[in-house]
Amino acid sequence: MIYSDGNQYSLYDRRPDGRRPGNPRHDPFAKHVEFLSWASSEKYASVWIRGTVYDIRDMNNDGSVSSSPQPGYINSEQYYYDFDEDNKLSDDERDEDADGLTNFDESRGRMQPGYWGGCYTGEKPYPVSYAGTSLVNPDSDGDDVRDGADDQDHDDIPNLMELSRNAASGRTFAQACKAGGVDPAPARGRVNPFNPCLPYTDSRTCARHPGLDGAFAPFDGSPDYLVAN
Repeated sequence: MIYSDGNQYSLYDRRPDGRRPGNPRHDPFAKHVEFLSWASSEKYASVWIRGTVYDIRDMNNDGSVSSSPQPGYINSEQYYYDFDEDNKLSDDERDEDADGLTNFDESRGRMQPGYWGGCYTGEKPYPVSYAGTSLVNPDSDGDDVRDGADDQDHDDIPNLMELSRNAASGRTFAQACKAGGVDPAPARGRVNPFNPCLPYTDSRTCARHPGLDGAFAPFDGSPDYLVAN
């Protein structure tokens, strides 16, 4: 992993004023391009969801991959990894193992189960514990599918498409419901890579009859739905 201790932009030279990021010394986008090339060659670039085929980056399932943020969306789909949309990749935004997931998401972010429990404290977790992904291994579970195209909870929605409820729904942050009551639309927007009942309760791995020890989301009475990421 290319990393300069104490610098957030390790692949960039310093500017004349001594600060980073200046011009890139290495291509910061190369690993993301490598993932897309792999996905295309291995037939994982397109995803079949409920009878329709989507690009794996089409997180809101509208049939297109946006190159710039649209109203209601924090990030574009094409550059989902460039969190601040500045066309420069800091070390957290990079994808060192070329699996389609950022360094941040695989180290302490959205591809770690604890993130979702900490972000959505009002939702009870699914009773089966699914493992997170590795920052340095593109195929964490060894099944020959890179982690971004893989599916931790086996609900047939790839990990990359379950990273963000804002990206999936277009709802802005902290908008739990509209005036007059809870609005569950669009159903696809309540994603969670570690809960096979989200976004769809009819997925092949969702336990549709919670046990007597307590229900889990979305059967637990939690708001349908809160957008906090």
